[in-house]
Amino acid sequence: GVSEATDTRGVIHSGVQLEVPRLSRAAEKFVSEVYPNPTTGPVSIRLNLPEAGRVSVIVTDATGQQVRSRVDMYLSAGRSELPLSLEGLSNGVYLVHFQYTENKMSIMTRHRVLVTN
Repeated sequence: GVSEATDTRGVIHSGVQLEVPRLSRAAEKFVSEVYPNPTTGPVSIRLNLPEAGRVSVIVTDATGQQVRSRVDMYLSAGRSELPLSLEGLSNGVYLVHFQYTENKMSIMTRHRVLVTN
């Protein structure tokens, strides 16, 4: 059944239960990490892919400007470790974006990385 509740502003809300889709099995098993963090420049990217697929890594600065990338790499299922140079970047926080695509499914994650020179 549908229930109704009034909030502090007197607005009536219908009590509709929304289904939240569970992540696919592949999304639950996809793991990404960046280390060391903080870093003085070079980092290693550890990935664990549930299935072979394409991976792109894009690093952006605080303004969203792309400063580094490794795009459209085809990786096997399982663990992979990729080097990525952040040398020459100014001190600050950067976002490392991952996109993993397998068949028609795409998973995106991101990590904050602090660069200190």
